[in-house]
Amino acid sequence: MAEFKPADAKKPEPKKEEKKEEKKPTAKKAFNAKCPRNDIDINPAITLEHKGVLIGFCSDECKTAFPTDPEKYINRYPQFKEAYDKAVKEAGKK
Repeated sequence: MAEFKPADAKKPEPKKEEKKEEKKPTAKKAFNAKCPRNDIDINPAITLEHKGVLIGFCSDECKTAFPTDPEKYINRYPQFKEAYDKAVKEAGKK
């Protein structure tokens, strides 16, 4: 025998799926064009974030060495230090 349901009975509403906004990866770009370790052109694929700033390196060796003594490499070349300080300041505003 079929179950009797009154005509005015409310049907359960289907659950609405929450639409999650897809976060598109933002292509961050290193702020520097020269490696802080040896002042040669960077490889844009080799980067490391330090104090909110994306730093580019010329090689994985340089990327690995940087965290061991960041201040040494930040201060090695005056033009890098000046640009780095500016980039850190800008990153802090966001």
